[in-house]
Amino acid sequence: MGCVLAVAEQRENKLKKICYEVVSEGKRLAEKLGLEMKCALIGGSVAGLADEIAQYGAKDVLITEGREFDKYASMPYTSALYEIVKKTNAGIILLGATGMGRDLGARLSARLKAGFVNDCTGIEVGSNKDITFLHPMFG
Repeated sequence: MGCVLAVAEQRENKLKKICYEVVSEGKRLAEKLGLEMKCALIGGSVAGLADEIAQYGAKDVLITEGREFDKYASMPYTSALYEIVKKTNAGIILLGATGMGRDLGARLSARLKAGFVNDCTGIEVGSNKDITFLHPMFG
């Protein structure tokens, strides 16, 4: 497992509030696991947002820019994030519990042939560095 990768969500080249939660949780998780935390940022013209993300603990922001990323579209974003995951050897990928996060997470997990836990309310790291994802269930 190479790193924890937090995916920063933006709209119209402005960071969404959920981005700060995801990056902060990524930093906490990486520290507990003794891993690096990296952040993926995909958008039309988003390089200027890296300093803002760094304030929340993302020292290494991997940016993918291009006109095809001006608005969220499943396939281009999935392909871009897949390349970042492969490049970083990310073992844990954190996305916000938003429409985009759920769509991107499901598509990426299928492409990676990996598990996907959506709508987590918490992530716990045990003494053996085992990870427990908390997911609300209602019956």
